[in-house]
This record gives sequence, C-alpha cells and structure tokens, in this order.
Amino acid sequence: MEDDRILMARIAGGDQRSFDVLVRRYYSTLYAVALNIIHDPAEAEDTVQDIFANLWKHRRKYTAVHSPKDYLFITMRNLAVKRLREKNRSESFSDNHKIAFDDYWEHVLEQDTYRLLIEAVESLPLRSREVIKNSLAGMRQEKIAEEMGITVATVKALKADGIKKLKQLLGPLAYLVLMI
Repeated sequence: MEDDRILMARIAGGDQRSFDVLVRRYYSTLYAVALNIIHDPAEAEDTVQDIFANLWKHRRKYTAVHSPKDYLFITMRNLAVKRLREKNRSESFSDNHKIAFDDYWEHVLEQDTYRLLIEAVESLPLRSREVIKNSLAGMRQEKIAEEMGITVATVKALKADGIKKLKQLLGPLAYLVLMI
C-alpha cells in the first residue's frame, strides 16, 4: 500500500492511476462522513465527487499537503457543513416565504369572499336581508320572528327566498349560503 504523500506527488504530476487509487481508498469513508452530516444520499455523493474533482483540477497545488487523508476529511466536513447550511437556509426561506404567501392569499380570499357575501346580503329586500343577517349572527328562527314581529313560518319563507336570491347572486360562492 503506497503512502498517501507519494500518491499526492504523483497526482500533482498528472498520474491518473494514483488518483484512482486515492479515490478508491477514501471514497466510501468520505461518502459516509458526508451522509452523516447532510442526510441526503444524492447530495452526499455530489459532495464527495466535488472534493475529488476539485483535487484533480487543482492537483498541482496539493504537493505540499502533509497528510492527504486529513486534508480530504477536513475538506469533506467543511464542504458538507456548508452545503447543509445552504440547504437549510434555502428550505427555511422557501418554506417561510411560501407560508407567508399562502397566508396572504388566504387572507385576501377570505376578505373578498366576506365582502361579496355582505354586498349580496345588502342587495336583498329589507325583510329578507334582516332575516339573513340575523341567521348569520346565529339567531334562531323563533327569536328572529319575535324580534321582527312576524311568524316563524314567515321567517322561514323570507329566509328561503333570501337564500335563493343569494345563490343566484353569488354563483360559485353560493356554498357560503349553506352556512346560514
């Protein structure tokens, strides 16, 4: 088994076979380290490949490396931690941005829907409007009849008429009327 420093010297000279020996010697262990940090097999593999690609690309710089093994593991740890931070930062920003965006649109839709419902209710004839508003407020039919000085049967008829008109006015949003 050749010494890692001899391999590095040969790699610096462009010896592909020495590079292959170094890759075979450390690839699986470096992959395990990366996977332990990143917890994503594809990202761990990419990280190891990047370490070796960079080593080959800049091979002339590494002739003075005292311990190639230590260098590879330190570089691997640093790059894996960097990628994990970037991934977490990106996911966190993306998730937070998506949540904020979704909350915003939910709020806008809720406000628009509420506005449309109120406008539709306001366009109803006076007595139907009163019955629908009181129903939306949670009042029971008997209480509405008592307050308006009409019979429960009249409240039911006005409510049915109001709901029918709201369904026509609201179209696809008519499901809101079913809450009444």
